[in-house]
Amino acid sequence: MLFLLPSGPALSLWARHEIVPAPAAAGGGCEIGFRVDRAALVDATHADWAAKGATIILEPIDLDFGRSFMAVDPDGHRLRVYATADDR
Repeated sequence: MLFLLPSGPALSLWARHEIVPAPAAAGGGCEIGFRVDRAALVDATHADWAAKGATIILEPIDLDFGRSFMAVDPDGHRLRVYATADDR
């Protein structure tokens, strides 16, 4: 479930078995989402991060909530860049 807050941030609550890709971090792991305003920016950000050597664990994909890709930081925390379906 994705809650888009009026002030800008979003909060996602997902059952572990429904997350794409499946989480690898045990307790204490987190995911930080970075919303961009167009699906094309998801792809552009992915290309930029990949060129800089980021560890990509999910290539750009259209999911039920919108377009997204995911990388991980050096501690294994998930970094999701996304545009909601309304931003396509």
